[in-house]
Amino acid sequence: MTKKVVIIGVIILLTLLIGCETKEAEETVKIDNPFIGGTQGIEVTFENLRADVRDQTQDPFDIILKIENKGETDIPKEYLQARISGINPAEFGKSPLDLIKNAEDAAIGQKKSPEGEIIPNPPSFIEFLGLNYQQKITGTQITFPLKADICYNYITKGIGKLCIREDILNPEQDGICEVTGDKTVYSSSAPIQIANLKESARSQNKIGFTFEILNAGDGNVYKQKTSCTKAKRQNENKLFLRVKTNLQGLKCVGLNAVGSDLSEGEITLYANSRVVSCTQETPINDFEQVIQISAEYDYEISKTSQIIVKSAGVA
Repeated sequence: MTKKVVIIGVIILLTLLIGCETKEAEETVKIDNPFIGGTQGIEVTFENLRADVRDQTQDPFDIILKIENKGETDIPKEYLQARISGINPAEFGKSPLDLIKNAEDAAIGQKKSPEGEIIPNPPSFIEFLGLNYQQKITGTQITFPLKADICYNYITKGIGKLCIREDILNPEQDGICEVTGDKTVYSSSAPIQIANLKESARSQNKIGFTFEILNAGDGNVYKQKTSCTKAKRQNENKLFLRVKTNLQGLKCVGLNAVGSDLSEGEITLYANSRVVSCTQETPINDFEQVIQISAEYDYEISKTSQIIVKSAGVA
């Protein structure tokens, strides 16, 4: 009799534990990473660049750049530009404008299928054709540096969740989420990253949250669609930021309110980062609210090599 009572008690206890775990699983809202993730944008290589050429217009050659988009944003060809420096254009039979070109085709970003597979994307190319050293060099050979500066327009997308509670200052212990603390934020693959989402209680019906914008790549940031021009210093380290919560009463420091649930505007990065602070009024309810953050900017990276010009009389 005692043994049966013990067995029944164990069964009841296991049933209660399973019930509690099921309830917790039902109450917890989860977001699987919707992005591939990472800090890459485009990757550039010199395609089949010759090691040496001859002088006196004896040996025309091409500079071809292979562009691989490792991030998750499509780049229209009009916003993907390369500039060659290190050589005097006139000495190679070109004008300064001949050494500035856009891609032949758009650079398609990587895509993640609903099953989690990464869909391959084709490379793009920028071609500088028919360069030819015009002069006769002194001696047997001379080495010139080659530098390709590539500017492209890009967008980083981020997604996270905020905890909304009916009474923020006195939440029930078994609520669906906790207001105060670090929150998971997912960022698309791009050199600019959205990170360090944190939430805190401000008042009975208001929360605060902060997040960080980081330049995690090896290049430089410029104001969107300015072709990475260095003529205006005010374009450097600028990006256009948009924050959307789908809840009325959103305000973000340094951004303009566009409706009650959207804030946007231009911000400046200092030492490659910027912390953005927002407040959000909350309704009388308990739930987790998805927020969307995006940043648009121009980004510039560089690739270097060299070309050796040899005397046409030297084998």
